[in-house]
Amino acid sequence: IDDFDLAAGWLTRYPIRFRSRAPVRALGSAVWAFPLVAVLVAAPALLALVIVQRAEGGALLGAALAVAAAVWITGALHEDGFADFLDGQGARGGPAERLKAMRDSQLGTYGGIGLMLILLVRVGALASMIDADPRHAVIGLVAAMVVGRTAMVPVLAWMPPARTDGAAKGAGQVTDRSVFIALVLGTLLFRVTTHSCEYNAWATLWMILAVGLVVWSIVRRARRTLGGQTGDVLGAISLSAETAVLVIWSL
Repeated sequence: IDDFDLAAGWLTRYPIRFRSRAPVRALGSAVWAFPLVAVLVAAPALLALVIVQRAEGGALLGAALAVAAAVWITGALHEDGFADFLDGQGARGGPAERLKAMRDSQLGTYGGIGLMLILLVRVGALASMIDADPRHAVIGLVAAMVVGRTAMVPVLAWMPPARTDGAAKGAGQVTDRSVFIALVLGTLLFRVTTHSCEYNAWATLWMILAVGLVVWSIVRRARRTLGGQTGDVLGAISLSAETAVLVIWSL
């Protein structure tokens, strides 16, 4: 329960009181709970979808409010990381200059354009699913959020940090056991969520390939330009993996 509280306290804005005074480094042992926290993140988004559907609102309005609810409950944590990562990639110089640009509180051109585009893609994909089948839109949204939070765990465990300080470094060592539990939980939650959907093996294969491609691309880019992972890199991975699932699901 302490691990779940710690993971939820880091990834959401829920008013959670930690039962233990565990240090920040305890997050490394709590990352196995990231897939479970995804369900908490999905709750307000699903509520927004249901309210709009009950009020017979349009698909675009429902999708926009659902995405807005997810952004609100996470405090735009992953969106901020995604934008900062793109700003770092657009900066000139070596890893030190790129990391400095990522910590700049001002939003740059690359981050602003990238954030606007990925929000449009998420809203568009979700609206497309609502038009086709609102029930499948609900299932796809939960599945996407589970995959996005699960994708961060192996990267945090197996990719060295780019900084000697920061959240990713402060999380401490992530054990292979935590990675294994997170992957198993993520897979089970995905399977349980999508159990009632009539999708074929090809859809699952495309989803795996899409998520694998975006995660591999970000990891490869971060390793080459930054020298490792940061909290912003993890945020970019989570948001990109979630978006990939929404796009494939809508198609």
